[in-house]
Amino acid sequence: MSYIFDRHLYKEGMRQTKSIGFTMFALSLVSAIVMPVYYLYAAKKNHDMSVVYISGTGFAGGLRLFAFLIPLFLLAKLFGFLYKRGSSDFYHALPYKRQCIYFTNLLVACTWYVICIIVPLFSATLLFKINTKVRCPWSYLGSNLLVYMVLELFLSGAYLIGASIVGRSKVAFEVGIIVAFLPRVLMFLAVICVNGVVPLIDSNYVSYLSTKYNLAMELSVGAMVDYAGYRSSFTFAPGIIITLIEAVIYIVLGLILFTKRKSEVAENAAPNFKALIIIQVLLVLVIFIFGMANTIVEEDSTIFISAACFGTIVYFISSYISLRKLKETVKTLIGIPLLIALSFVFYFVVTMAGEHVLNDVPDADSIESITILDNNTSFLTGFMGSTKSYSAIALENESFSDPKLSSLVVKNYDYTATLIREKRLETYSSENELIRINYKNGKSAVRCIYIDPDIKETFSDVLETKEKYREIVCSIPTDGEVESFQNKEYNKEIWDCFCKEYEKLSEEKKLIMYYKSADNYGPEYMWGDYSEEEQDDLGEYDTISVRGLYMGQEYRSSYNIYKSFMPETYRLSQKLSFLDNKERFNRINSKFTGRNIENGDLYLEAMPQDFIYKGMIVESIIFNVNIYDEEISYVSFMIRLYENPEEGNNKPDGAGSNEGTGDEEGDNGSKIVRTSDIQLDSEEAYEWYNQMIDCFNMEYQENYTGTKSRIFGSCYDGDYSINFSFDVAIKNDKLTSFIKMAEERNKK
Repeated sequence: MSYIFDRHLYKEGMRQTKSIGFTMFALSLVSAIVMPVYYLYAAKKNHDMSVVYISGTGFAGGLRLFAFLIPLFLLAKLFGFLYKRGSSDFYHALPYKRQCIYFTNLLVACTWYVICIIVPLFSATLLFKINTKVRCPWSYLGSNLLVYMVLELFLSGAYLIGASIVGRSKVAFEVGIIVAFLPRVLMFLAVICVNGVVPLIDSNYVSYLSTKYNLAMELSVGAMVDYAGYRSSFTFAPGIIITLIEAVIYIVLGLILFTKRKSEVAENAAPNFKALIIIQVLLVLVIFIFGMANTIVEEDSTIFISAACFGTIVYFISSYISLRKLKETVKTLIGIPLLIALSFVFYFVVTMAGEHVLNDVPDADSIESITILDNNTSFLTGFMGSTKSYSAIALENESFSDPKLSSLVVKNYDYTATLIREKRLETYSSENELIRINYKNGKSAVRCIYIDPDIKETFSDVLETKEKYREIVCSIPTDGEVESFQNKEYNKEIWDCFCKEYEKLSEEKKLIMYYKSADNYGPEYMWGDYSEEEQDDLGEYDTISVRGLYMGQEYRSSYNIYKSFMPETYRLSQKLSFLDNKERFNRINSKFTGRNIENGDLYLEAMPQDFIYKGMIVESIIFNVNIYDEEISYVSFMIRLYENPEEGNNKPDGAGSNEGTGDEEGDNGSKIVRTSDIQLDSEEAYEWYNQMIDCFNMEYQENYTGTKSRIFGSCYDGDYSINFSFDVAIKNDKLTSFIKMAEERNKK
């Protein structure tokens, strides 16, 4: 007789769950392929659609909901005999060890997990792979498979604990929810509450208390709010490992309870009345704690009172559904005082924790080193966004030791505590930096510290003396770390050229590129005052973005391609982008001149640089057409002309907007002369459009001669839009004729 597995029980379990299993499989498959099918349709419908880069958490996002439902339905069916006295007696009388029944039914569930998770994920990946407009690395498939399978085992263990304790399916589900989520929800609320009162801490860096160490909590929260921490959960190895360990513990605990369970428990809400009260208290505890947490943060006691009233109602209704007897339900209300008491315990714990953090100002001599973490607005990592940059991830894995850094951290830690006590949080939130303080005794603490603007430059100057810091911020992803390129398919060729030229640059130029890269949001204290003269010294530039995995985390980094630093890469980027945008323009042009844009519109703006007409600067020429049922319903022209060109680019108030009509005068006496809202019939519109396009040389020229112009355009065609922008050379005589024609038409 087997103690672990029996094939006859396995076959019977597969037969019993066949309908539920295939239903969940169908729903999981549909939810997983919705997004890739949509992108296939979009790519077929719109040939000009930009390349889309799918994130590791998003390529089968619809599966997230069903991943939580699959274990519930399958295990409720497989262990449903525990809730009926007759069935329970029958199964306990079978000549099988309870361990065998337990593990065989669990294996049946795991078989369906494999079918309902692996097949949909693999199908979604294949559909993305056959789409030339989508980039989805194979690594995402592996990480999602691991995460979802660990999640299924964790939820299974939590449910089996509940099923092995109580005798009703509804209460078993409640116990499973308590086991799976209550500890993490309480930790989450405690951390968020302390963070709300004392924002020196960060909820993503509180060790085991963080939700990222529990996949069930992290994915359920991430399904509602797509925040940065959630996006890294699919590659956060400690969280996956700890969740797997908890899953094994829950499954073993469920086995112990299952083998000791008495058949008489079936059809009873709980083993005894005290156990039922404990279950109901734990189930409703979150409502009371949530109210207390908001009361602490908002300093408004009415929030807790309202939450307590609502929680009491939920408690009563839940108890009545479980007991089905009013008299017995009233007796369970003894648990309400316990809920109130636990809420105040939470209050004192949070208050004490907040005070501890405020008073835990370190001694500079006790600090071994500091680590710079990315909090999306870090002036030291220089990146602002939801996905970390390559250098930000590298900096998070390096520590810097220096007495000056330690002193600066201690000084600002103390000042931060003062700001918080004085409730000057608006100042604090605008200038904070996330730093891990590594102590000489081996301990560490992550603190979100306000950095005084007067010493930011000192802070960065000390870091720049560190060879490792310079090495990190000057490094770029290797070929093996780059999985996709942002927006343009031809960026691989540009990136290869970029890497070759970048390696030849001096460290000084690499630092300049880092501080002024597209990743940075303007750390003025690290690179002068960002004056226009300094920007002009570097010359023109393009931008390239790369994505991939680095140190187990998803990154996105953007780099400026400065013409003065990287002439070859800049020329290549200009050429390829021109050819790509010209192709987009030609498609729009053919659609418009062919008169086959259905219910769409066309927008085209040319911006001549320093083109002079009758002593006036031409700023822009705009052509806007709205089309309905292939008939032009509205045409608008706007030409901006500025007087007094000898005064440079001093433009009057309101320049660059569509407000006003006629002549407008600015403070310096310059005037804007424009034509706008010219009504044309269909034939006139096509004639005007063609004459305006004839003003520009649409062929690529590496070195433009004469006046340049930047052309922006877009076309909305039913469901999709095509956008482009590129430089062209102006045919001055044609442009002059066009402006004359517009002036004459406007006078009429």
